[in-house]
Amino acid sequence: MSEEMLVGFMAVYLVLSLISMGVGIIFYIARWKMFVKAGEAGWKAIIPLYGEYITFKICWEGKFFWIVFGLMFLYAVLLGIGVASFSTIAIIGAIIALIAAIVIIIMMLNRLSRVFGMGVGFTVGLVLLYNFFIMILGFGSAEYKRNE
Repeated sequence: MSEEMLVGFMAVYLVLSLISMGVGIIFYIARWKMFVKAGEAGWKAIIPLYGEYITFKICWEGKFFWIVFGLMFLYAVLLGIGVASFSTIAIIGAIIALIAAIVIIIMMLNRLSRVFGMGVGFTVGLVLLYNFFIMILGFGSAEYKRNE
């Protein structure tokens, strides 16, 4: 590989990294604004895990976060056991736990969409392009309608 190609790859990597950081910063600002619209302190949006707990609390109740957290922990443990011991039952259990967690997360995204006055199409957007649809909630005109 020539030196010019290496410099070119490094330049492309730098540009893509800066774009990615910019989108990440904009995402967290939008999430902050979404939390404020829902009556929560904005700083909670930037704390790992706690921000997700608050998102569940905005939509439902915080207990559903712990259910998903437990399912993901069970998934990791069962997958580790299954891979280490070649146990089909453990791997199937891990897959079931993962599917259950994904279903609850999709239900949470649907409730997030509803509490901000959006419909099923917006839920699909949250599932497929979460970061961009959170930006729409944060920066857009969506208003928080109390948790049902």
